[in-house]
Order: sequence, then C-alpha cells, then structure tokens
Amino acid sequence: MTKRKFILFSILKTFLFSVIISWIFFFLLIYVTRKPITEEYHPRCDMSGLAYGISLGIYMVLSLSSFTALLSILKPFEDRLKSWLCWFLLPVLITLWSVFSMSDGKLDPEVSISFLIIYLPWFLFWGIYYNRYKTKLLYLKNENTV
Repeated sequence: MTKRKFILFSILKTFLFSVIISWIFFFLLIYVTRKPITEEYHPRCDMSGLAYGISLGIYMVLSLSSFTALLSILKPFEDRLKSWLCWFLLPVLITLWSVFSMSDGKLDPEVSISFLIIYLPWFLFWGIYYNRYKTKLLYLKNENTV
C-alpha cells in the first residue's frame, strides 16, 4: 500500500472508529445522568441529538484538517519533527480553538467530560496510525539500505 493510500485510509478509519466510540460513550453518559420522570419533572426536549451532532461536526473538521498529513509524503517534510507537525499541528490547533470557543473560557466538569469523550478517541486512533506510518516508513528505509 502506498503512503498516500495509507494516510487516506487512516483518516477514514479514524473518523469512523472515533464516531462510533464517542457515540457509545455519549449514550452511556446520557443514560447514566438521566433524571427519572416524575410528576414534577417532565423533560420537554431530549438534547442528546445535539451532543451527537456536535461530535459529528467536530470529527468532520478534525478529519478535514488531518489531510495535512499528506504533506508528510513530500521530501521536504520527511524529517521526524516536520512529519509530526504535518500530522498533528492543525488538528491540535483546531481542538484548542473549539474547546475555548465553545466553553466560553470556563471548564466545568460537564464540559471537560464531553470534550474528553469527543477528542480522546480521535487523537488515540490518529496517534496509532501515525505510529504505524512511522514504523512502516522506517521499515521501507531499512529495506532499501540492505
């Protein structure tokens, strides 16, 4: 598999796996924190769809920003630090911007938990694929020198 195909499949698989995992965690979180319906408490609207929609939108933006990883194929970006920056700089900047803009600078426990549910699966999968990319690249370099 070429480097370009590997990166494109990594973006797709990271998107799909992180969406599924975060939606499962959101479902569990909403189920656990749900208040029982009584005569005094009748919820008029279930806001769980909003959480799923926001997480899907954030994953779309992170996946689009991860196309910068394709720059690591080019010769000038094959250095270890430059390659890491191609893979992670734009997604990390977008993550920091969205955390501070959506929370208005206040990080309460609910916001922290929801951002961990959204961002942690994506960055874990993206880090795994980056590690696989680097080991594949080292394997190809060692194979060419022998």
